[in-house]
Amino acid sequence: MSNKKSDTRKAKILIIEDSPAVQLLTRKLLTFNDEEDYDIVLANNGEHALNIIKESTPFDLILTDIDMPEMGGEECLKEIRSMSDPLKAKVPVIACTGNAKQRSFQEFKDMGFDDSFIKGDNYRNLMMKIQPILEKIK
Repeated sequence: MSNKKSDTRKAKILIIEDSPAVQLLTRKLLTFNDEEDYDIVLANNGEHALNIIKESTPFDLILTDIDMPEMGGEECLKEIRSMSDPLKAKVPVIACTGNAKQRSFQEFKDMGFDDSFIKGDNYRNLMMKIQPILEKIK
């Protein structure tokens, strides 16, 4: 009998977030369910994330804050979408923002994000956005 974990590869997720507390919370949320096993990489801002993306194999999902020092999520997304490697350029990216009034869901979609999430919202909603994306790689 085969074990589901050993039959599938780990989903590779990049979390771009300047707050160590939010990084920790997001990591804990993603690893809360023992059945899920993700390869999670952390970046402190968009510039740091781009360096990681350029130097590594493609990610399956990126969760990015919008307002960060050095380079924010919107500028980082533009750089990602313009990458020559189609696997890197087309990675699903979810915008995570602490300012619910900053932009609408449609505005994030128009910018090229695959989805958006308001920090402080029910984190089950974030998992509901992530799960269909990660199911595709299994």
